[in-house]
Formats: sequence, structure tokens, C-alpha cells
Amino acid sequence: MGGYTDWFLPSKDELNLMYSNIGQGSLLGNIGNFADDYYWSSTENDNNNAWKQNFNNGNQNNNNKDNTNNVRAVRAFQTFLKLVPRKRPSKKNISPRINQLFLGIICAQDGNNALGLFLLKASL
Repeated sequence: MGGYTDWFLPSKDELNLMYSNIGQGSLLGNIGNFADDYYWSSTENDNNNAWKQNFNNGNQNNNNKDNTNNVRAVRAFQTFLKLVPRKRPSKKNISPRINQLFLGIICAQDGNNALGLFLLKASL
């Protein structure tokens, strides 16, 4: 999709973050353009069942893999770094240091349109 080959189905935890950050559970509204329906995760419960996320109310439950639900492929990336100056920098030492790392996942509905982006912050 979109010339990339590293797309994957999100885990149930990643799918829940998508619901909370760019889906119906977000303070920004449904900027990921999710349907008010279930989406499969890659997290299996056993050989016959996998977890799904309800994007209408945020509930998660497992379901037989023979059932039909929506999917949303994602790509992971790691490109955001927050630089902050050292405490009381002198003119000789003004180099910044990295104190936070931002990890992101971009979501796509099809190969041409990136429909959502959310960031996960990790302090270093």
C-alpha cells in the first residue's frame, strides 16, 4: 500500500490507542475516519479467536476468526525527538540534549490516503 511493504495489523493495545487518540474516543473527534463498527486486531485469544475493538463505544472482546470485521493497516515509525537545552547553558556549551522520544503510528484506509497519526511519548 502506498509503495510501502511494512504495513501490519495493530495489536489490541495499539487499536485501543487508536480509538482513544484518533477515533471516536478522542477529544479531537474521529479524525481517523473510523466506522462505528468492530475492527480486528492482530492479538489472538487462541487458535480460533482474536481480539476486536468496537469503535462505537471502545469495548474490546474476542471473536471467532470466521466472523467478518473491519481492518485498519498501520505503519510504525520513529522520527520525532524533542530537544531541550541543558540547564543554564554557557556560551561554550549550548548543545541540546534529547529528553523525550516520540514514537508514532500512521493509519491508512487505502494506499493513497493517510487517515490518521498519533504519537506515543517516552521520556528518556
